[in-house]
Formats: sequence, structure tokens, C-alpha cells
Amino acid sequence: MAAGRWNLEGCTALVTGGSRGIGYGIVEELASLGASVYTCSRNQKELNECLTQWRSKGFKVEASVCDLSSRSEREEFIKTVANHFDGKLNILVSLIHISKMRS
Repeated sequence: MAAGRWNLEGCTALVTGGSRGIGYGIVEELASLGASVYTCSRNQKELNECLTQWRSKGFKVEASVCDLSSRSEREEFIKTVANHFDGKLNILVSLIHISKMRS
């Protein structure tokens, strides 16, 4: 962590769609500030590549595959994240298009 920057040590964050683009950048920034981050993507290969990069930098990031347009997958994902963080979530960044969500 760079001196003089915000410190998110001890905070938990959930970033949906964190394997590329803006989501990737948000995961990277939160983790660089000390947060423990959980993210998801529909693509396991991309997630694995991202996790390898983040862990090589010493970031605390976990991830799982989830298609957030599926209600059953969303429900399972939320259970997974809640268990991972023992029910404590400080930051939520949702990068999905609500119009694409189905019940």
C-alpha cells in the first residue's frame, strides 16, 4: 500500500464482473488499498488468470463463476460471499446491466 493513500485494511468488498475492464480496475484498486475482495465472472478461465495476477501482487482476492442473470446462481453466489466474509460486507460494486436480469 502506498503511503498517504486511503487504507481499507480490514474492509470487505464485493465487485461483480471483476475479471475485465472497469470491474478489474476496481478490484485491483480496492485490493491495493488493503480490502479483502470477492468478485465473480461468467468465465472461469478469465477468473483464474486474474486471480493469479492479483495473488502475485499479494492482494486478498477470491472469486467464483456466476451468471448473475440467473436467479438461482445469484442466490448461491450471495450465500458463498456471505460465508466467505462471515456476513460482513463493507463495499458493494455491482457492474451488471439490470435490464438483462431475469427472474
